Amino acid sequence: MSSGKAEPKYVLTAQEIAEICNLKTSTAYDFIKRAYECEPQPFPIHKIGGQYRIPKDEFLFWLQHDRSMTFDV
Repeated sequence: MSSGKAEPKYVLTAQEIAEICNLKTSTAYDFIKRAYECEPQPFPIHKIGGQYRIPKDEFLFWLQHDRSMTFDV
């Protein structure tokens, strides 16, 4: 139900990850796909109906604190 207020956003899409990281959407999607296939994942990634969803708080924490993981995309 909507109360007229903007609902808080809890998950990010590949396009939003691209905007946050200043990447092309296709590059962000490739990054998310590779991170999803990692064991363990660097941050939680949920695949729903072929689309990836990343919890916003966990991704932002990882982005600010974890320097141990890099990807060539």
